[in-house]
Formats: sequence, C-alpha cells, structure tokens
Amino acid sequence: MPDEPRPAAHFVHGPGVLVPDGVCRILEHDAGLSEFRSRVRGRRPQLDAVLDAIHTAAIRHRRISDLGNQPLPTSEVAAQSGVTTEQAAQALNVSTRRVTQLISANELSADYRDGRWVVDTNSLTALIEKRTP
Repeated sequence: MPDEPRPAAHFVHGPGVLVPDGVCRILEHDAGLSEFRSRVRGRRPQLDAVLDAIHTAAIRHRRISDLGNQPLPTSEVAAQSGVTTEQAAQALNVSTRRVTQLISANELSADYRDGRWVVDTNSLTALIEKRTP
C-alpha cells in the first residue's frame, strides 16, 4: 500500500520549501528543469544555487534508486539493514575493493555481519552527496 501523500504545509519550512529527492528527479527529468537551469544560468546567483541543489538531489536519487529501483531506506530501523558492498560500489560507480578501502579509511560506515560488510545507507548517501558536483 503506497504511503499517504503529505499535505503541502509539511514541505514548507520557514521561508523555504523542502523538496524530496524523488520529486527533484521528476522535476529534472519529466518537467524539463535541466533545460530551464541551462537557460537561466547566471541570471541570479540564488536561483543558480537552488537549481543546482535540485539537480544534485535528483542525481543522488537516481544513483540510490538504481540499486534496486527503490530509494534506500531512510528510517533508522530500515537504515540499520544497510546495503551490500556490491550495491554501494554500484551507487558510487567504483569497485567493491574501493568500497572496502573506503570502509577501512573510515570514509564509509559499515558493520561486518555474517562474514560480509553491510554498508550504512546514511553514510553511503552522505558520501554520494559529498562526491556529487
């Protein structure tokens, strides 16, 4: 059963609006926001920054949802399950060996369970955001 839609007021925070990653992806892909961003680039610095933020969120959602055609879990309970090193490698566009190196260097949080690494989804999301231009 799909989640009930939240009321518009849920997304309004002070003078701004919080836009979920999945909505950013729809705006980028289906509503042509990428083309709009290119057309208006340089007119207003604040507009450039907001459109870049939407673009970054859309990229993050695409990379994460490509792990299994679903966004990674965001609740604390779901996030505890994590993802495999193979899924993390795919999301980061690196090898599984590189993921293990990132874990060893404490750049990526993971737990060793049942003979394999389980990468923390929050840590993975943070690293993707850090690496996304």
